[in-house]
Amino acid sequence: MLLAGLASSAVGLWSLIARDDVGAQVLPEQEATLSPAALETATAPPGTPTPTSQARAASEPSPTSTALESSGAPATPEPSSEPSLTPAPPADVSCANTDFGFALSYPGTWHTAERDPSETCRFFHPSRFAIPADYDVAEVAIRIEFLEVDYDEWVDLYRSPELVVHERIDGTVAGGARATRFLYSYPDDEASSFASYVIDRGVDVVIMEGSSQLSPDFDGTRAVLDAMAASLEFFQ
Repeated sequence: MLLAGLASSAVGLWSLIARDDVGAQVLPEQEATLSPAALETATAPPGTPTPTSQARAASEPSPTSTALESSGAPATPEPSSEPSLTPAPPADVSCANTDFGFALSYPGTWHTAERDPSETCRFFHPSRFAIPADYDVAEVAIRIEFLEVDYDEWVDLYRSPELVVHERIDGTVAGGARATRFLYSYPDDEASSFASYVIDRGVDVVIMEGSSQLSPDFDGTRAVLDAMAASLEFFQ
């Protein structure tokens, strides 16, 4: 069966159809350089040094090489006589979907929209948007889908030669649900990247995905996606 991705429309892997190809175009195995708060358990044994952690430790300044040396007491900042003109960022907003039984938080600067209750809390974008009535897929920076598929089989799809996996992190979210986060792209369009959480809920698989094609700031979108996954709760 052909694995037909729709990268040009930013739909990501859940719109792919599995095939029986053997082999994968995946970058060599290495420790993940990102450790999002959403992943509560890492796969590496505790205390095991990793190449990336060693390299990062070597590149980070030691406490004695910082610009401000410790004098035995914390420094006291000079009081400001001018009031701050920078408004505080909006607080996070919570939303819930009773059809699929989940809730999460997202930044107050972001927006969500739906056409019916089943789409509540599933589509997010940095600017206001509306989903056309005759549109199958919302073209937004982050979206959430629920698939009646096997978790392990879906995770194996990322080994397809039609994908380039740049990073994989295994762990748990939502109080213990198995989860894997991927950063991936397509071989013919590596400028377009996707950050995807695959979450095993038992009765179904939850996909939370952000796309660089629809994100003016993909690094920011990935940070929002990580925070949303960290706040995720299931209630059915």
